[in-house]
Amino acid sequence: MSLLKYANNANTTLASGITSSQTSLTVAVGTGALFPAIGAGPNNFYATLTDAATQLLREIILVSAVSGDSFTIARGQQGTTARAYLGGDYVQQLCTAGDLTNFVQASQLPSVSPGGSSGNVQYNNGTSALGGASGINVAQSGAGAGSSLELGSPTGGMPSTAGTMNAQGLQVNGVAVSVIAAESLTGTGYREDASDGYIEQWGIANITTTGVITINFPVAFSVACYTVLLQPCSGDIGSPALDVVPTPGTFSFQIFYNGAPTNIYFRANGK
Repeated sequence: MSLLKYANNANTTLASGITSSQTSLTVAVGTGALFPAIGAGPNNFYATLTDAATQLLREIILVSAVSGDSFTIARGQQGTTARAYLGGDYVQQLCTAGDLTNFVQASQLPSVSPGGSSGNVQYNNGTSALGGASGINVAQSGAGAGSSLELGSPTGGMPSTAGTMNAQGLQVNGVAVSVIAAESLTGTGYREDASDGYIEQWGIANITTTGVITINFPVAFSVACYTVLLQPCSGDIGSPALDVVPTPGTFSFQIFYNGAPTNIYFRANGK
């Protein structure tokens, strides 16, 4: 994304004349440093050319590169007309309508406040919003009100329930973040780490009989399952024992249970 750059008191003159079609100019010796540093970019800034004789002829240009006292420019910006200028004509960074249009105004900000209903984070000049099918949404009502954050992307979309995170297509410092499905104690879930291929699965098994019980994974591990953790759900009793460690490519594992009917929360890791 291109950023507009600014400097205070950037004011100089042309070192030599330019034609109406010229896409570069040179300012007076040593005065290029008065203007914004473009940097690695893509950055730029608007400048205004004014004839010194009458100060009535003006043209807004867009400067995309600065090398010493030489500027690379795009002519006739913001409805102005490209024309020829003479050495000694003015080159200034003035406030333009294009500069101000790029700032978000108070009326363009989303009206979301504590206790409000809902809202999406907006950016740029308010014509686009992060939210809905892709982006960030903070729930202010319903499940997870006041604390839930939903994060989506054009690929993954928004998660279906508040209080969850869907990071499909998201990168942090250039590293892909896991694809995460909604996780809760009321169903199954699946998560894959795109960086190393590890898979984590979880779910709840309702056990009503004793003995060797087979529990299915949501998805089969294609290489190997390395760990299976078992835990009684809140309010349930008994501690099952892992009977058979799952083998690669299987959909299930077995436990031995000898107690009252219960719900067992399981979590498994592998590839």
